[in-house]
Amino acid sequence: MTTATLAPFVAPANFHEFMDRYPTYLAHYVRRHHPYTTEASRDEMVLQLKRRLATPPARSVSEDRIAAFATAKGASAQHFFHYVTLVMIAERIAA
Repeated sequence: MTTATLAPFVAPANFHEFMDRYPTYLAHYVRRHHPYTTEASRDEMVLQLKRRLATPPARSVSEDRIAAFATAKGASAQHFFHYVTLVMIAERIAA
């Protein structure tokens, strides 16, 4: 029996690469956390989250929040998606 070797996780370099690799992640997140809202309301939430992820964090030279995370070399997939979730929760709290 052979064991498969998994390729190491590489965090997306920026927001556009994140959306290319995980196009439905934000929509699934919104649908899972807001199951009883209208479709138009969910679409608006997804747009707000996209804006949040596409803007740079305060006092940062990176182009967006995904790029800010990508500078941390060797981060796991679990850490990356936890970071994205924290950014989305912060957006919900700020709204």
